[in-house]
Amino acid sequence: VYPSNSSGEVCGRGENTDKPNLLFHDLTSCYSIESVLGCPTPQVCVEECPKETTSLWACLLIPNNKCEDLLESYRKYCVPMTDEQWNTEKQEPKKLMLNRLCPTYTLASIPVIGRCVPDFGIIENLPSNESSISSSTADYVIENIDGELKADSVFQIIKYLTELLNAREFAEKVWADLISSWYWILGGLLLSMAVSFLWILLMRFIPGPMIYISMFCVMGLLGLSTAYSWIKYSSMEDSKEGEGFFDVNPITDDLSTYLAIKDTWLVFFILSVSMLIILALILLVLRSRVNLAVALISESSKAVSNIMSSLFFPVFPFLLQLAVVAFFCLVAAFLASTSEQQFVVAHECSGGPRNGERCEPSSFQADASCPVDQPAQCIFYKFSPSDTNNYLQIYNIFALFWGLFFASAFGEMILSGGFSSWYWAMDKYKDVPTFTLLASLYRTVRYHLGTIAFGSLIIAIIRMIRLVLMYIKRKVDEEMKGIWKKIAKVILCLFSCFFWCLEKFLKFINRNAYIITASYGHNFCMSAKLAFKLILNNMARVAVLDKVTDFLLFLGKLVVVGIVGVCSYYVFSGGLNDKVPLELESPKLNYFFVPVILITLSAYMIASCFFSVFSMAVDTVFLCVLLDIEKNKNESQKQYHMSKNLWKILNLKKE
Repeated sequence: VYPSNSSGEVCGRGENTDKPNLLFHDLTSCYSIESVLGCPTPQVCVEECPKETTSLWACLLIPNNKCEDLLESYRKYCVPMTDEQWNTEKQEPKKLMLNRLCPTYTLASIPVIGRCVPDFGIIENLPSNESSISSSTADYVIENIDGELKADSVFQIIKYLTELLNAREFAEKVWADLISSWYWILGGLLLSMAVSFLWILLMRFIPGPMIYISMFCVMGLLGLSTAYSWIKYSSMEDSKEGEGFFDVNPITDDLSTYLAIKDTWLVFFILSVSMLIILALILLVLRSRVNLAVALISESSKAVSNIMSSLFFPVFPFLLQLAVVAFFCLVAAFLASTSEQQFVVAHECSGGPRNGERCEPSSFQADASCPVDQPAQCIFYKFSPSDTNNYLQIYNIFALFWGLFFASAFGEMILSGGFSSWYWAMDKYKDVPTFTLLASLYRTVRYHLGTIAFGSLIIAIIRMIRLVLMYIKRKVDEEMKGIWKKIAKVILCLFSCFFWCLEKFLKFINRNAYIITASYGHNFCMSAKLAFKLILNNMARVAVLDKVTDFLLFLGKLVVVGIVGVCSYYVFSGGLNDKVPLELESPKLNYFFVPVILITLSAYMIASCFFSVFSMAVDTVFLCVLLDIEKNKNESQKQYHMSKNLWKILNLKKE
């Protein structure tokens, strides 16, 4: 990240405090496969990047040309040396360049991330890309030791950087749009919270109609999208050659460019039709289970409305996870800062050390077969961590996974404790504690931290195994070839799929184990065993009902996001400007879709927070229902804690 010279010293620090920029002597040497091991050219820290395009080598080739002033101006770009050394070496200027002590040319450059980078019209008020590379004081073309230097060769070196800098204008416009519309974006976030809260509140009083409204709204939106996409597609002319969907530059062109292409609307039409058909088939197959799911959601909505503070509880585990990530980044940064300098060989010679081999500058000797004007060198490559640091970083990654899963499980345990307290109370209004979540928090901290730690440890181990498999797969892609590579990739793919499924399954078991722990106070293993037994005995109910409720809640989430997204599009596209006073008009933006996308994504996250609480309530109530049925199975006088409507739908009998 930090610019470092050929000795491994960081520019802008220590002895180079007044030299914050890094200059490459011969940038063309970076345009080779060897550059992945470090650019094989001297790199020096300089106070400022060259302002002019000059060539000391070409100057010396012109007969009777006086280059003393140019030579003196090059000293600040040469490898650091004492005045005595400089006075001796400058007597033979060509040797300074042949020995790679000074650059053969300089290009007018700008500092980018601490590196001096040539510019060809990338930044305003600088030379055009078509400009020839010639001296600002003479007519000759710049030359280096290898001969004439072409503009194309330098331009290829910084092609990727050019694209990056071209993206800067796009990023600046996006940032300007965010600054000018921040209060509208804030309003959109508040609208998302209000709509989500209102939707949850309405599900408390009219759960059935709200579920059916969600289904019909989503299908209606998909139907409208299908019809509108087809109308737009059929009304547009065929796209000309070179005007296809993939010919658009997403950095320089805006959304209107995509919408002007006929194929874009065909893609929208296909996606809309596909989702509409899939949704219709799902609802058709699951229609018999919808009533039971509605009853379960209705019961859960009572629990949520009774513990209203639970809707804002997701902020707590989010802050915990944020603290875990911050601690991980802090530890990783400290470990990375203890790295060691690594040097590698550049400009290999026959019989000598190979390019990329590690070397030590103090003991490195070039092979005798190397030419005098281009000897092999031991150059600084990067700061490389030691083996101990690598092990500590692996441990830090494992701690990150464990911490994140622990924070998530901690939140699940507190919520399930609150909702289970509500379910098992005979009188839902008198027997439930006043501060239900605080009471659940106390019980969790007092009794269940070990359960959470053990459950999250299992998931963290599985995630580390998956990470190791990803690393092995990358190494297989780099090192192996032929049939053995294909066989290894198939085996790794099977293992990756297995551990992905195992992680999903264990997360499901853990979630239900936490609910039983919150209800009965059992340890993790006993709770997981009981949860697995209940799920196995009620496989049909769990597999269908649980997923039906998740799907119905997902539809509600989509409706909330759709309402907010449509409103934001209407506002920022200018549809509101003709109907409101001037001071209430939406701001003039470069890309109106930027705040629309941001608000829509934020609305999805906010809705996810609200509906995640509802989902936890549904899972807790559903598992408590199974526990309630199991508890009363062999009782002569059955006393269920569920509502009458729910046990009627479940075909239960009170004797």
